[in-house]
Amino acid sequence: MIRPVTILGLALIVVLAAALYQLKYEVRGLESVLAAAEADLNGEEETIRVLGAEWSFLNRPSRLQALSDRYLMLAPMTQPQLRALTDIPLRTAEPLPPGDEGEQVAAAAPADPSAEEAIVRLPGRKPFRLPSVRGR
Repeated sequence: MIRPVTILGLALIVVLAAALYQLKYEVRGLESVLAAAEADLNGEEETIRVLGAEWSFLNRPSRLQALSDRYLMLAPMTQPQLRALTDIPLRTAEPLPPGDEGEQVAAAAPADPSAEEAIVRLPGRKPFRLPSVRGR
């Protein structure tokens, strides 16, 4: 006759073997997920290296100088362009009346330096923005 302890031992061995089999295939699935994640990571790292190289290529000083010469049309400052800080008119907080859009309204500067400085009202201007490049 078979003892109950032997039957219980055999049942435990079968259950453990089935659990080990299940665990083995679960680990294989997780390893494949890990390998896919590592492949994605390597692809992203390669993309970052390519973008870094492209950034370095696009930011070459010679290229930027050529673009500056082509689009900005800048020139070195000349002596007549230099002014004292006091020559710059101050902008007031009050808006210009309609119809005075392009004109400057200036008060005469007093001869006495202790008197209040003249305030010049300038028309409101929109800030300059570079055109956006689309299509990339």
